[in-house]
Amino acid sequence: MNNVLIVVAHPDDEVLGVGGTSLRHAENGDTVFTLIMCNPRDADNFEMISAGDLLKTDKVFNMQYPDQQLEQEKFTDIVTDIEGVIEKYNINIVYTHTHKDLNRDHQIVNEAVLVATRPIPESKITKVLAFETPSSTEWNFNSSFSPNYFIDITGTIIIKLKALAAYVSEIRQYPHPRSIENVENLSRIRGCSIGYRNAEAFEVIRITE
Repeated sequence: MNNVLIVVAHPDDEVLGVGGTSLRHAENGDTVFTLIMCNPRDADNFEMISAGDLLKTDKVFNMQYPDQQLEQEKFTDIVTDIEGVIEKYNINIVYTHTHKDLNRDHQIVNEAVLVATRPIPESKITKVLAFETPSSTEWNFNSSFSPNYFIDITGTIIIKLKALAAYVSEIRQYPHPRSIENVENLSRIRGCSIGYRNAEAFEVIRITE
């Protein structure tokens, strides 16, 4: 069994980017942890817990950094927070934002994860993958997300959408990319790329067999 860590900047990023895959891990008997770096608004705290319950996440951590201000924080503190969870829970699979996201918090989290998961000799990390985040990845017109790893979420897409709906304060109306309809459409596009009904797409940072 695997110990999986999902590292994101904001509440709802974990559902948008990797919700279907996260639930698949849980259903396969893996232990799943979510580390959210920025503090939610009051409403988001309940929403975050509700989404985690739907995705069968074992534990959700929130580091309470100010939203949209990560670049003003000490970078080594962010790295240390991530390293602490990795070491304490013997994490061997990590998911995080692609560095190609428009949102600066997302970029910093990606950079911090790269440092925290660096392949030092005693590292137990075997897989590090970067996901796309609707309303951030596709808005960066200067960079293009290039997935080369796909996970079938045909069996978990319905629960992913329910978890996303739990974030009432974050959901927008279609055709906003952070709408239920768009997230489902994106899963179909990614699924068609590999011959499945629904999928989530990733860029491989590192896989060690």
